[in-house]
Amino acid sequence: MRIWPIIKEAVLLPWNRRQHFWPLLALPVVLSTLLSLCDYWLLTDVSRNVSVLVRILMWISNALIFSFFAVSCHRSILIGEHSVPRFGIPGWSRREFRFFLWLIVIYAIAMMFMLLASEVAIRVRDFIDTFLGKGLNELSITLLGLKMSLDPWMWLGLIPFGYVIGRLSLLLPAIAVDLQVSLRSVWAQSKGNGWRIALLVGWIPALFLLLEKTLAIYIQWLIGNQFVSYTSGVYVGIFSASEAFLRYMLFTIEVAILSLSFLTLSGWHTHLVPQSTTQPLGHRYDLLSH
Repeated sequence: MRIWPIIKEAVLLPWNRRQHFWPLLALPVVLSTLLSLCDYWLLTDVSRNVSVLVRILMWISNALIFSFFAVSCHRSILIGEHSVPRFGIPGWSRREFRFFLWLIVIYAIAMMFMLLASEVAIRVRDFIDTFLGKGLNELSITLLGLKMSLDPWMWLGLIPFGYVIGRLSLLLPAIAVDLQVSLRSVWAQSKGNGWRIALLVGWIPALFLLLEKTLAIYIQWLIGNQFVSYTSGVYVGIFSASEAFLRYMLFTIEVAILSLSFLTLSGWHTHLVPQSTTQPLGHRYDLLSH
């Protein structure tokens, strides 16, 4: 399994097949923008308990939106553009329900491993602190004019998180094309390529998320400090739409990476080939099969 050809094709995919993929972005971008605006306008003066409940509901809503979008992308790449309507999956079916359910299960499993690893890292840090002092507890960085403090020990939890996400997420494209698979079978499928799939599907998306959130925090700070109240609402709307578009462009690349990784490792469906995106089909499969 070669990493670079998969990344290259996934990055070029939204542009090379833009007439098909860009309409798929329309509905999720609009819905995500509306959710962001609701977050900004409706949660300003509510109690903490209500705020927590609403944020959980919004997180679930975003996961549902992503499930519709991801299923459409997986089917477009693995089966072909003819398998998906112009603006994506038109309704909620058993396929989308399975995808959403297993998405939650996979991330819950990965979160448990991350919390366990973080707890071990913190205990190791506390042990080291007894000899070296508190110097390793905090890392201060300045990014886009903002000073942030990070605990490098907590970030160690991302290593098992990305690894588990990477190997178990191969279940998701299989569900999108209606295959009956299990966590055990997809874990075995990536045997011998565990760290490669962890990099492609676990850590690269985590880096995308970090970049997106850093940019979002900076722009929110800019809006709150540089614009007066009667103009800030306009900027919030523009920012929310831009952030949603950027997020789903990155999601398109992430889903494409996962689909192409699944295609490489599973050996599935050579008779149902997706339309070539960057190179002749034969050359493409020669690259991906190594």
